[in-house]
Amino acid sequence: MGLLLCCGGYAQEKAVNKNGFTINGTVKDYNGKVYLTDEVKGQYIRVDSTEAVNGVYSFSGGNVDWPRMMHIELEGVSGMGSFILENGEINIRSNDTAFFYHSTRAHNTLNNEVFNKYRIDEEYYTVTTHRAEVMIEMLRYPEKMEDAEYQSQQFQRRSREGTQISRQLRMTIVETYPDEVISLIMLRTLAPKLSADSLEMYLGTIDDKFDEHPYTKELQTVLNAKYADIVGATAPNFTATDSNGKTVELKELRGDYVLLDFWATWCAPCRREIPILKQLNSTYGKKGLKIVGISLDEDEAKWRSTIEAQKMNWIHICDSFAWNGEIAVNYNVQAVPKTVLVDPEGKIVAIDVRGEKLVELIKSLLD
Repeated sequence: MGLLLCCGGYAQEKAVNKNGFTINGTVKDYNGKVYLTDEVKGQYIRVDSTEAVNGVYSFSGGNVDWPRMMHIELEGVSGMGSFILENGEINIRSNDTAFFYHSTRAHNTLNNEVFNKYRIDEEYYTVTTHRAEVMIEMLRYPEKMEDAEYQSQQFQRRSREGTQISRQLRMTIVETYPDEVISLIMLRTLAPKLSADSLEMYLGTIDDKFDEHPYTKELQTVLNAKYADIVGATAPNFTATDSNGKTVELKELRGDYVLLDFWATWCAPCRREIPILKQLNSTYGKKGLKIVGISLDEDEAKWRSTIEAQKMNWIHICDSFAWNGEIAVNYNVQAVPKTVLVDPEGKIVAIDVRGEKLVELIKSLLD
């Protein structure tokens, strides 16, 4: 991506890198390790480090081909401070290590200023106004302050309103800055909840100069998955290694019905489906049904021990990238459990059918 980093140590004076980027950071009352952290498929990777002395640190590097979201981490401090890595001088200030994300703000470059304004607006509309609303309720309806059900309803209402406001603020940025990378960053957060048509529409407004940006390619993959996530679509092919070390390719299973079961060991509803899957495998495993369990576990040992303990005798795949893994992304997996039934020709015939309804469906197809 053209990112070349070098530590700036603890220079006490700001240095400007006109041909790349310079980060001038301050952290109140902190001395210690500072990490520059990237995100790859949902996993955070530290790409550089330096030391903060008397709360001052810096990083610098060469030309940033594709501006993107990055993070600052402090050793021994929970959370990360987010900013947008782009060419120019970026000033990052953190006022409270106890609330590191919320107290860390980046300034002095266009995309960071837009991102900062978004965070100010979001905090104002979803936190400050809600605090004021709670105070109004306390003064107006003091008798309801001890009503747990009423308070729960009000909290849920404010949460829904806050989510909607935050969503609208991000949409406004996409619409206002289609020629800046901030639009892609915001669209990435919106994409999971957008319909295929809406995502395609928003993608179409993004400036052509971002056609090769990794975020654009990622969003195009999400869009393709949304169009594939319908009954009648061709099931996206995949190749993976199963729990026995064998290669599994979906198209090689054509000729049988294939049930893709997206699950995880930590998912209680998923585990409740295991007896149903065992029943289906026992009854129809030799009559034209192949079950492929696709786990979103990051703990491979736990995944393997669960398969063995539960005697789950069908094909199993585990993607360490979990939600951001290629198969999960291509099948638009936003929650587990999720099932996708593929017919012998490779077409999707059912999505999210579980329990007895799944048993009835398989019975109607194979008995």
